[in-house]
Amino acid sequence: MAYAALLSLSQTLEQHFPRHLQKITSDLQDKVSCLLGFLEDPSAKNSLPIKHLEGRIRDASFEAQDIIDFGVPGQTVVSKSVICGAGSCFWETIVSLQYMFRPIYLFGRPVADGLQNVKDEFDEILEALSKIKDGKEEASQQGNSSIASSSRFVASNRSEVVGLDQDLMGIKDRLTGSSSKLDIISIVGMGGIGKTTLARNLYDDSLIEYYFQIRAWVVVSQDYHVQEMFTSLVDSTRSAGDKLHEKSIEELAERMYKNLKGRRYLIVMDDVWDTKTWDDIRRFFPDDDNGNRIILTTRQSEVAIYAGSNSPIHNMSLLNPNASWELLRKTVFGQDDCPLGLEKIGWKIAQNCKGLPLAIVVIGGLLSKESKQEDWEQITKDVNSAVARNVGNQFMEILSLRELCVKKARDENFFI
Repeated sequence: MAYAALLSLSQTLEQHFPRHLQKITSDLQDKVSCLLGFLEDPSAKNSLPIKHLEGRIRDASFEAQDIIDFGVPGQTVVSKSVICGAGSCFWETIVSLQYMFRPIYLFGRPVADGLQNVKDEFDEILEALSKIKDGKEEASQQGNSSIASSSRFVASNRSEVVGLDQDLMGIKDRLTGSSSKLDIISIVGMGGIGKTTLARNLYDDSLIEYYFQIRAWVVVSQDYHVQEMFTSLVDSTRSAGDKLHEKSIEELAERMYKNLKGRRYLIVMDDVWDTKTWDDIRRFFPDDDNGNRIILTTRQSEVAIYAGSNSPIHNMSLLNPNASWELLRKTVFGQDDCPLGLEKIGWKIAQNCKGLPLAIVVIGGLLSKESKQEDWEQITKDVNSAVARNVGNQFMEILSLRELCVKKARDENFFI
């Protein structure tokens, strides 16, 4: 996934940026090009220290993409026309909500600072890669800080789970069950409900990792490109020496098929929006009667039915009141207790999020920066106002659209 994440970031950095960001984005592009070169080295796939660094490369690439998508005017991935298509009142409201729930990387210098942090991380990674390639760093040093996760981009793939125990057990049974036929497991639910979090916890489970010979993850999204999709999948299964950027779609598809043939695999296709996506890729998944599985996450029930017509669909549910409060508390305070003076108002805020994990985590991130009761009360009023302005609980839909603006696949790694 590191290679695919870098390719995606490289394409983003080719866009036109405001003048004050042009130097840092140009510098980042140079670093991305160098990292792509390292990952294309035939020895990279066989080097354990480099494999350890790939997680840092992926996380830093995602961080830069998030900063640009949500922090740079005009760079969001959801167009105004798309949002207005969901309701003419949505655009004005989502802009105000984006401002209200804005992250620290917004408007001017904070954006540049965030991108500079990513550049510094890339510099550290390149230095570590250079030492490894030159033979100056032994594999036995892989626990050293030079190749361990950077403190700026520490991100656990295994997310804190709230309210998903039954979901996890049910799907894990299907993944490791006795059926030898290829099984398509569709996870369906509205945006922000935790589909990716559920899939990620399954994907990273130690039993699942042991059970499958090959695991691969691809984020599809609404504006997917077939070549990027195949590149991401082949990157997870490729042999040393493959230069992916030089291959056509047909060559990538053939390579993926050959890599999967005869081996038990688990593929996660995250955020599939239409049936065409499935048509583009389905025939390249071999079915060798050896227990292969594909997890597909989607908001569209018709996509799930189309992809796995003979397989039961797993529908996600909203969180109940207790789980909503538990998620908000963990988002704000981690393992610490909530101060008594904030517990009552915190509970109220959690219930106003209507059981949608994304809403809880977005607001929880804002609350985590505030410690005064009056600040929490003001946030409560803002949330209530947002809900009241959107008849029929469209607030949840708006928050789901915001999720697209900050790349849902990565945001969901941090909630439930």
